[in-house]
Amino acid sequence: MGDAAFLAGIVDLERYPIADPASPQGRALVDDCHRQLDETGVCLLPGFIRPAPLSSMIGEACALAPHAHHTDHWRSVDYELDRNPDDPAPRATRASIGAVAYDRLTPDAPLRGLYESDEFTAFIAAALNARPLYRCADPLTSCMLTVAGSGDELGWHYDANDGVVSLLLQSAASGGGFEFAPGSRDHGTATPDMENAIMDGGHKGVVRLPLEPGTLSLFNGHHSLHRVTPVGGDQPRIIALFSYSDEPDYVFSDKIHRNFFGR
Repeated sequence: MGDAAFLAGIVDLERYPIADPASPQGRALVDDCHRQLDETGVCLLPGFIRPAPLSSMIGEACALAPHAHHTDHWRSVDYELDRNPDDPAPRATRASIGAVAYDRLTPDAPLRGLYESDEFTAFIAAALNARPLYRCADPLTSCMLTVAGSGDELGWHYDANDGVVSLLLQSAASGGGFEFAPGSRDHGTATPDMENAIMDGGHKGVVRLPLEPGTLSLFNGHHSLHRVTPVGGDQPRIIALFSYSDEPDYVFSDKIHRNFFGR
């Protein structure tokens, strides 16, 4: 089956014509992604996945969820942020999450097929304005699942890089909301006082995203402090994360493998 035919069975191509990027509708979609990212640092494409393949993705993810490798640790909110040495050290926040590696997805899994689609990769590159862009060659991290069960959370933090691509498969029974402060460290504006206000709930600029299963998200998390609120109930929050690189055949470090997957 050709890539376009496969995508037609997975993606709502009438709403999101990623298989025809040169068409007026395809160009308009990419322009809308750029607009959303420029305005808020996040682009949401709700209903990106059709209901039937979404159900299949959820089924496989739920079957794999009990086998996720779980980590629970405290970390600084920032990654290599150039701070005034006289400022107090940034507050540590909790990261508690399970991870399922790429090599656990079945070869014919719709999620694997979506990630391995050249046309989907080309769309992501165009939406992020990041050509060239390559799928990673990492056997564990390239297309992974994160599983947040009761008591899990991802405390306030910045990402190490921009252009995080994720697909929400299943919402938590309660909690698990995604919150961020748009552009909180743009133009050198990040300060401990502002970040503490965000973390303490006293900053009016925090946005909570209205995510529904099947939503594809592009997020510039290097520039915006963000978190996943604590999860409750017996239904975990499950996200698929797609990894890309500006160099071909990229593989993550052994340290990342051990931290996420314990192997």
